[in-house]
Amino acid sequence: MFGIFCSRFFKSASFMLVLLLFISCMGAASQVSFASDGSGSILLEYRISAELESLGRLDGNQYQPPVPAARTDLERSVARISGIDLVSYSSRHDGKDIIHRAELSFSSPEALAAFFDSSGRQFRIDFPGRKITISLTETATIDTEFKKFADSILQEYEFSVSFTVPGIARTEWVDGDGSIINHFPGVCFVSGATVQYTVPMAEIVFLESPLFLEISW
Repeated sequence: MFGIFCSRFFKSASFMLVLLLFISCMGAASQVSFASDGSGSILLEYRISAELESLGRLDGNQYQPPVPAARTDLERSVARISGIDLVSYSSRHDGKDIIHRAELSFSSPEALAAFFDSSGRQFRIDFPGRKITISLTETATIDTEFKKFADSILQEYEFSVSFTVPGIARTEWVDGDGSIINHFPGVCFVSGATVQYTVPMAEIVFLESPLFLEISW
């Protein structure tokens, strides 16, 4: 899966899956804020290691580095989803990473869900029921050789997601059996209406046991 271009994933309109698939070679952060009517805004930042530009051949196969989508790719993806608009976009190279930032608006929870994950496997939202469920386990088969490469750069990146909901936020961590668990990788912070979860890539990218973050209000 990692040999596929990042831009192809953008065109599949499953952005949450994009973030989880590529966290072994990038840092990713998203901030989602809801209004009381279910509309809101998304702030995204994702950074790709410049090391990937010189990845070259791996195990006898030609791997193209997963170059991050340009503004036109993001616009094309957004255009396929009713209720999502791209407000701003920027990209820069800091010498180490290629950093992309985007701000989007959404008109409804359904539009947000379609943008993050149209399949509903990685991200689900029940706005009338006041609940968001995020799967933090990558279900795709990971190439062994790419995993070895990814291990060498994982330590420098983080995955971060935050939600500001129209009410007092609460969280629960749930395993694959639906049981509540008290131990999970990373740090989860709840303050009023905002939940923020941050985890080093090395602690989560190859996590095998099902893990879900449930946010309610």
